Amino acid sequence: MRRVLLALVLVLGCSSRTQPPPAYGYTPGYYVQPSPYTLPSYAAPAPVYTPPPAANWAPPPTPTWTAPPPVPAPPPPPPLPTSGRVTLYSVTIGPGKVDGTQWDGPGHVEPSEIRRLSRALTLPNPYAEVAAILSDPVNQALAKPEVIGEAWLVTASGYSHGVSLSAQRDTFTPQFAGPPTWSGVPFDGSVRLDVSLTDRDFMFNDPIGSFQLNREDLLYALREGRVVQVRVHDQTSRQVLFAAISVMGE
Repeated sequence: MRRVLLALVLVLGCSSRTQPPPAYGYTPGYYVQPSPYTLPSYAAPAPVYTPPPAANWAPPPTPTWTAPPPVPAPPPPPPLPTSGRVTLYSVTIGPGKVDGTQWDGPGHVEPSEIRRLSRALTLPNPYAEVAAILSDPVNQALAKPEVIGEAWLVTASGYSHGVSLSAQRDTFTPQFAGPPTWSGVPFDGSVRLDVSLTDRDFMFNDPIGSFQLNREDLLYALREGRVVQVRVHDQTSRQVLFAAISVMGE
């Protein structure tokens, strides 16, 4: 029996070796399942770029840049007149004398107000701040001066005929009667306006201060075309703070 089984195994093994290999799909007597790793391709073929013929190709145009037209220069300012008419309208007086006393009678200016005024005068445009300080009730309660004075045009040859100045009393911003005006004042620096002010009292007058307005002050008022406040406090120990002038060309 063993010999019969061994012979059968040998016959079956030899027959399997002589069988041709299976093909994909159906074969007589065999079925081969397709491989799961082989997938059909659905991608479209890549387009093939064909360059244009050399005879029909031209390089793209080169961009050109055109500079904008130059901005025209502003017209030159009109020439300044060589002379004009100068008017002195008013002055601004400090709240007290240089020693801190008020203008009339006993009493002193508050030290805090003097410090406020000193700080205000360092500002680029201090007039509005100074006016606010002088209008403060603590300063309005002080005795105020009665301003009188005289003004001259000063040239290389000396002083012209003086003009008397009178104004309201008991105010820090007296406005001059008239107001005094000078015509034909040259702007070449050869003429200055000299002003001297006094506080008229019942017994003894108190000097307030003297100041001069030079060519730069006059040209500043001329260019502004309005009444301007010119600083003069550095000439009068802060007893006269500003002078209000206007200048018109002739």
